Amino acid sequence: MLRGVSLNLSAGEWVALIGPNGCGKSTLFRVVAGLLQPEKGEIRLNGQLLTRRRETDERARIGVAYLPQTGNIFAKLSVAENLRLAGIPGGDQRAIAKRTQLVLGFFPEVAARLDVRAGLLSGGGRQMLAAAMALTRPTRLLLLDEPVAGLSQAAGSALLQAIQALQCWEGFAILIIEHRLRRIQPFIDRALVMREGKIVHSATDTKHILDAAWLAAHYLGESARS
Repeated sequence: MLRGVSLNLSAGEWVALIGPNGCGKSTLFRVVAGLLQPEKGEIRLNGQLLTRRRETDERARIGVAYLPQTGNIFAKLSVAENLRLAGIPGGDQRAIAKRTQLVLGFFPEVAARLDVRAGLLSGGGRQMLAAAMALTRPTRLLLLDEPVAGLSQAAGSALLQAIQALQCWEGFAILIIEHRLRRIQPFIDRALVMREGKIVHSATDTKHILDAAWLAAHYLGESARS
């Protein structure tokens, strides 16, 4: 359950959302993506009100991209078919194709395997494909839910670097949930700590997230130096 969550992201910013299991991180992502409706409050993207009036596909059209942790590809279809399905139904197909080609330039491993069945890709390859699918629309906010879970150090770094390269080119904001904090620390600008459905702390010195004592203090609600 979320309890009065309030946060802001700036264009080009990469923010980690961290906290103990069950504190509401994935619920917040589903609310922002349009999969759940909040009882009250507002969500705005570049001034546009998203809450209550915007379905998931509408939010995708105006720039909300969501990469869930699981169930993010169609394993029995080819890579190319997955990418086509990720395009917005009823959208400008020429523009979607152009956008897909742009994104594939940042994910060459995906571009090289368009005819391969997606389920035959490695774990890193599947996550690369899922990220490319999420980004087949012009993006203003990318939600990443544990993108490197189960990946090797090399595969996880390659995925984050590809996303970072496209972000640097396009300038969208990223909000990421990840328990492997050492892997994401070099990429993030800020960390938000969530506990019991609330944002309880914001750290601009991201090295704090590698400090076990600091994490324990904020996760457990004890006083800590920031």
